Amino acid sequence: MSRIEKQEKFNLTYRRVFFICLAAYCYSSWLSLVLANWLPFATAENVYLAVFLSFIFFIFYVVLATAVISKLWFWSMNSLGVLLLAGYWLLNRWGMT
Repeated sequence: MSRIEKQEKFNLTYRRVFFICLAAYCYSSWLSLVLANWLPFATAENVYLAVFLSFIFFIFYVVLATAVISKLWFWSMNSLGVLLLAGYWLLNRWGMT
């Protein structure tokens, strides 16, 4: 039999919950900004549908991120959301989108 390794504890703290919600907000904002320009409907319907889809993604992301046990994946997933939103904001600010 192989040796059973103890799994590292990864408790949810207020700080981790804050970063999960921040990353979920960044992903959702990025989705709503990008989808509003790319969906094939009229402008108002694009915005409503993009916000609805990003809200659903927000809920799924919060559930997914709280289920992740590994610290490496946790910080990678959350920092990617912040980088996506910051990158989109910079490109939009510079007029490249």
